Amino acid sequence: MIIQLIIKTKYLDLPYAHVKRTKNEKIDYPLISIAALKDRGKIKMGFSGLCDIPFRSYEIEEVVNNSFNFKDIDISTVLDRIPYEILDDNNGSSEYRKFMLEKMLEEIVGKLGSD
Repeated sequence: MIIQLIIKTKYLDLPYAHVKRTKNEKIDYPLISIAALKDRGKIKMGFSGLCDIPFRSYEIEEVVNNSFNFKDIDISTVLDRIPYEILDDNNGSSEYRKFMLEKMLEEIVGKLGSD
């Protein structure tokens, strides 16, 4: 149980984006979620629902941040840098999760931009 979080004030005013996808939007737990913020021109991202555990990948951030826009991002490189096995269960296949990840990254980069 989390009782308290201490966050540096500088992070409270940074641009951020949150994207989630569910099988059934009204009642379902998110299939995949991405939370991101932009700090000093770089997008930082956390992922959940893609693998067994939530994670942050500096390697994925590097691919995204070294691209001029979403069309320059090599999705196969992003997929290669996922640190754990992608879930494949009753909620969604690994292929569906990969497809959704690409669309969600496009949305995050569209909201926050890539420098």
